[in-house]
Formats: sequence, structure tokens, C-alpha cells
Amino acid sequence: MKLDLTGEANDYVGKGMAGGEVVIRPPPGSRFAAEDASLVGNTCLYGATGGRLFVNGRAGAARFAPASQHDSSGLGVDGTQN
Repeated sequence: MKLDLTGEANDYVGKGMAGGEVVIRPPPGSRFAAEDASLVGNTCLYGATGGRLFVNGRAGAARFAPASQHDSSGLGVDGTQN
């Protein structure tokens, strides 16, 4: 399954995900820079064991990919929790 969302999402994006792909991007013509905007909330990928998440923007302030084995390339020291 592939979910391609143009807009923004809330907390728990990809919770329990075991496969597939989720893509979240800002709307075309947005007046904000994607790298400065939060497009997903907190606790993304909670308990996920597979699949891929692509977000063209920022995530909420805490708990990105907690308790998962996902590649957290590009995240700071507070990006994942195990």
C-alpha cells in the first residue's frame, strides 16, 4: 500500500506500520519553506517494524520512531528512542 498525502498529518503517523510507504509533502504553492514547517506530529512510526516514511518537512518535537528499527538518517540525537 502507498499513501501519498499532500498537506499535513498529526501524531502517530505510521503507527504499527509493517510495510508499504507513506509520503507526506506540503501543498504546491505553499508560502512556507518545507524545511521550516512541521508536517507531522509527535510519535511517528511508533512500534513500526517495516515500510518507509518520507516527509518533506519537519516532525514534532519528540519521539520520532520510538521502539523501531527504522533508519533514522538525518535525525539529531533526540530523533529516536529505544
